[in-house]
Amino acid sequence: QIEVSDEFAHFMSQRVLNSRSLLTDLSSGAQHGDLYNFLRKHLPYPIPSHVLEAAVHAIAQVAANPHQHPQLHSYVTSQLNIEKTLARRLKLLSPKDFEDLLHPVFQEDEITLIA
Repeated sequence: QIEVSDEFAHFMSQRVLNSRSLLTDLSSGAQHGDLYNFLRKHLPYPIPSHVLEAAVHAIAQVAANPHQHPQLHSYVTSQLNIEKTLARRLKLLSPKDFEDLLHPVFQEDEITLIA
């Protein structure tokens, strides 16, 4: 479980839970999205909506073009520390919970091998 946790965490942090996908998800929905709602809740109301919309749009652009903003993506990755956090938490799972988590991954491989 230890080695698989490290490998699975690495895979997830590279392909699924990376700065690009997280920023994309965060900035989706424009005025109805989570980021806009968060900003509206925590910033004073004199700040016009179009400024908040511009901020959300800018985050979406950063997410869509990671090669143009490598320092920002590096910063997000280092601050969230997803790979190490996920590996640590996976290692704490019971063997049954760990198996249940990975079962769909192996099931997909089984289908591929059979086909």
